[in-house]
Amino acid sequence: DVLIDRYLFAYKLKDIKVPGQKWDTASDECVRENVEGTISPSITIHIKFTADGKMKGSKRWTAKFTHTPNLTVKVNNLPKSINKRPLSPKQDQSGNVTYSLDWEIKEPPAVQIFRVDPNDPKDAGDDITDQDQEIDIGEKVKLKAVVFPMPKNQSEVKGRWTIPGKVLKDWKGTQLKSTRTEIPKDDYKKQEIEFFWFDATDKGKEQKIIFKPDGRNVTGETTFKVKRPKIYMSAAAGTLNHFHMEPMNLGILLDERKCCVKYDKEDKENAERCVEIREDLLELVNSPIGSMEEKLYKSLLKEYKRDCQYFGIQYEGITFSGNPLGESKKGEIQYVQLIKISKDTLGSTKFWGLDGCYPYPMNIPPYGTYDAPGFGDPGPGKSRQRNLEFKMYLMYRPKPKYENAHAWVPVYKVEWVWGGGISCDANGDCHHIYKADRYTANPETKEQKEYPKWNNCN
Repeated sequence: DVLIDRYLFAYKLKDIKVPGQKWDTASDECVRENVEGTISPSITIHIKFTADGKMKGSKRWTAKFTHTPNLTVKVNNLPKSINKRPLSPKQDQSGNVTYSLDWEIKEPPAVQIFRVDPNDPKDAGDDITDQDQEIDIGEKVKLKAVVFPMPKNQSEVKGRWTIPGKVLKDWKGTQLKSTRTEIPKDDYKKQEIEFFWFDATDKGKEQKIIFKPDGRNVTGETTFKVKRPKIYMSAAAGTLNHFHMEPMNLGILLDERKCCVKYDKEDKENAERCVEIREDLLELVNSPIGSMEEKLYKSLLKEYKRDCQYFGIQYEGITFSGNPLGESKKGEIQYVQLIKISKDTLGSTKFWGLDGCYPYPMNIPPYGTYDAPGFGDPGPGKSRQRNLEFKMYLMYRPKPKYENAHAWVPVYKVEWVWGGGISCDANGDCHHIYKADRYTANPETKEQKEYPKWNNCN
């Protein structure tokens, strides 16, 4: 029995074969037969706890053996004249053996890795040490390393995180700029680290994370299988520019909170009025018309032609569709489009900027969008040609384990171009410059691993 103020130190030795005899119970005569038995020796010591609470000590004793004892012995400071085990008794000879046993029993050094809630500083987390788990790109991970034996203050734990793959601390976009936040170098030395992957394969890519504390020859490990979402994206482009007298949608009625639109109050009021007039005209056309309705129709039509119609050129349009599959439907999709004005008789930009809004309006439910660039006439006696380049990104944000612990990641990109031209005579009559038409007949959808980048809005 172990006493309450003592601890038990036990060490089992290797089994020993010993010769002996026993009675032959099957014989009618008093006969003994030779047999071999097995002894399982062990060392068992009850040691009283010391004042410092450490379980360490040493003992020496002498015993007589008739064979070489099967105990692993560490020999220190042997004389040079001894170059073999000091105890090797010959067969059938006995000898005295002196044992010196030193021990120290303590908690072995170890590191455990916990995944904790990024929203809760007090969350104890889930132990994921030496475990495999699956995760989507874009889902944020916050890890905490706990070192054993525990120091008095766990916040003093320092070490080094090794995190393979393409990772970021955060990414955000607005109509003014995109912000990519790398993991600070000092974060890799802290006990806790937060990040997300933004690159993987459809089948998943295993990423082993390691934490090695300073001053300890031990590491903690865990493995994530990082996956891309299953999304099918396609793009279909028109091959015509339309030249007509129609009200052009040049972004005046876009949401100012999400879009970098610039217009004065009068422009906005005029645009809103044109939309109202057109809706009223359509309603009157599709309704029985009396004398009063006919008078109103003529008045609205006159106002519409005077204030809302002008010559313009507009692209037939390009459509984009992103279709999430399976578990990826639980996440979210958004579009981001960049634009560069590579040629414009009124002035080109030569740099990439956000095309109007962040995110780009998703105007074809549930997962599609559409763009049809164009511009109005330049005025009497003037002409205008314009070439535009575009990059449309499909981005994904997964459903996270912890609330709001996710970020947008790029999944696909489509590059396309458009161009057109208008020329007007001195009387203001305009015509289409066909040779200025440009478009991408077969836009290609490509997997994308890098983020769209902008710090301005075109």
